[in-house]
Amino acid sequence: MALGFVSVRPEDLALTGASARELTRRGLIGAALALLGIVALLGLMGRVGVKAGPVGAVLLSATGGAAGYALPFRRCSAEATSRRKQIDMSAAVVLDLVNVQMSGGCGMETALVTAVGMGTGAGFRVLQESISRSHAARSSYWDGLHVLGTDWGVSSLVDIANSGKISGMNGARVRQSMVARAAALRSRNLAAIEEEAQRRTEQLGLPMVVLFLSFLSFVGYPALAQTMSSL
Repeated sequence: MALGFVSVRPEDLALTGASARELTRRGLIGAALALLGIVALLGLMGRVGVKAGPVGAVLLSATGGAAGYALPFRRCSAEATSRRKQIDMSAAVVLDLVNVQMSGGCGMETALVTAVGMGTGAGFRVLQESISRSHAARSSYWDGLHVLGTDWGVSSLVDIANSGKISGMNGARVRQSMVARAAALRSRNLAAIEEEAQRRTEQLGLPMVVLFLSFLSFVGYPALAQTMSSL
C-alpha cells in the first residue's frame, strides 16, 4: 500500500498481521491528534505573544498531520524488519543443527524437524508452526517454508526450502551446500548486527553534543551575564 510519502510492503502486512485499512484508520487518527496538538500549541503561543503567522501555521499543521499519519506505517515496517531479523537468526541456527543431524546419519526432513524443535523464541515458533501446518496438510515441509518465505519476504526461509528441494531431487553434495548456506547466512546476520550497532553508536553522538553544549552554556552564562551587565 502506498499513499504519497508513506508506503508499506504487502510482505510487511502479512508478516505483522496488520491490514491496510487498519493502518489507514490509525494514520487518520494520528493526523487528527497531531493537528489538535498543533492548534493547542498555536493558541498557547498566541497567548504569550508569539505569532507563527499564516505560513508558519500551515507548515506546522501540514508537517504534524503528515507525521501523525505516517507513524503507523513506519511502525509496521520497523516491526516487520525486526521480525525478519529474528527469523533470519533462527534460520541460521536451524541450518547448523540440520548439518549436525545429517552428519550423524539423519535424513533431511528428520534433521529439519529435530532442529526446529530444539529452539525457542519467536523465530523458532514461526518455523515450528510452518512445520506443523505442513504436517497436518500432508504437504512438503519445503513447500510450506518456501511459501512462507515468499509471502513474508524472508529470504532465509526460501534458502532453506530450496536446499531441501535440491536434496530431495538429487541428494548430491547436500551437506556441503547446507554448510555453505549456513555460513553465508551467519555472515549476513553478523553484518546486520554490526551495522545496527554502528547506527546506534552514531545516534549517541547527538545527545552527547547537546549535553556538552548545555554544560558550556551553564558554565559560561554567569560570566557572560556579568560582562554584559558591566558594559
